[in-house]
Amino acid sequence: MKGAIMKLSYASCAAIILALAAPAQARGREAGPVTLTWPDILAAIDGHPAMALASARTRHARAGADESPVGNPEISGSVGMGVSADGRERAVIWGIDVGIALDEIPSRIAMRRAALADAEAEQAKAAQIRSEVVAMLHEAFINASIRREIEMASREAAAAAMELAEVAKSRHQAGEGRRIDVIRLESEAEISKGRLSGAVLERQAAFGRLNRLLGSRLPESFDIDCDWAALPEIAGLEELLAAGIDSNPAVRAANADARAGHAVLSAERARLVPGFRIGGFYERELDSDKYGASLSMTIPLWDHNRKGINQAAARIAGARAEADLARLDYSDRLASAHARASISRETAIRYRDVVLPLAEQASAMAVALYKAGENGLVETIDARAACAQARMQRLDAFLEGWRAAIELQAITGVTP
Repeated sequence: MKGAIMKLSYASCAAIILALAAPAQARGREAGPVTLTWPDILAAIDGHPAMALASARTRHARAGADESPVGNPEISGSVGMGVSADGRERAVIWGIDVGIALDEIPSRIAMRRAALADAEAEQAKAAQIRSEVVAMLHEAFINASIRREIEMASREAAAAAMELAEVAKSRHQAGEGRRIDVIRLESEAEISKGRLSGAVLERQAAFGRLNRLLGSRLPESFDIDCDWAALPEIAGLEELLAAGIDSNPAVRAANADARAGHAVLSAERARLVPGFRIGGFYERELDSDKYGASLSMTIPLWDHNRKGINQAAARIAGARAEADLARLDYSDRLASAHARASISRETAIRYRDVVLPLAEQASAMAVALYKAGENGLVETIDARAACAQARMQRLDAFLEGWRAAIELQAITGVTP
């Protein structure tokens, strides 16, 4: 799923936009820009083409269970001319035979169980696909929200740099500062403007990607309502392993495939049992009528169906091995994602609660002292740069924390 361009149906996206705009219209005032929330996106995920494909595959597999356990009856007839032995009498003779084969019933029942197991496997695969779709849209939603915050932080940093440059210019005009300080701070202000331009472009790109993933049905101007600072809690690794190792979609699909293999094996073995056919007949001959019942039996004398039985047994063995491999892969991916999510969350919280407050305090004190003429330019610039860097690193840490948490949610199949 990664890298795929996702498009929702027109009806799904239109429903989102109408649902967002309806409250404002109901209050009798003009609706403002569309504000997109995560529940809005989550509600429209089932309209994604990948989900439609998974649903079609599930229906296709389930349709195999619609086969009747009993086959259709067989009717045969014959007609001809009967002539007596002395050649004096002639008459049309005919006969009819009605029967039904019983040997297919066990096979049909077993194949129906196999079709239901195949449908379970497709449902498990659909759950995995949904987790991947949710993860991609969630990451795009969080990324767009944090890119907006980065733009706002860059705008504030640019404004503060311009303000400090004006302070230096005023001090120089008053004979209290040097011309080189003015040039240095004006240079820093221009650098801040350049960073702001880059942040604006990144925010536009993030918003544009989110719109494309939603089928490009949103208006050109829309907003995002996202509490990006509320990182999700991370459960313990052992708890996640115990809760999800057998409910993981890949493991469920492999187990369902093994059950389907067992059903197919039962069907193939049923072909070794002699097959019976029961029926009835009626015959009109030249000088008599005959009727009665018939019973026939197919004896598996030469064909022991080793091919079908061995293929079904190999399918079961392959499904079991695939389930073991899926458990191993799940444990490995979960452990790695859990470590990244835990570390990223701790880093983000540390920047929010410790690093950034200290950097902001140092920057504010340095700027205040510079304005009062009690601090040098280099110390002031360094303190402001450290604060701006801490602010960006906090946002990057939260973005990385969310990406790791979303990856963990995708592996466990938990919808945020």
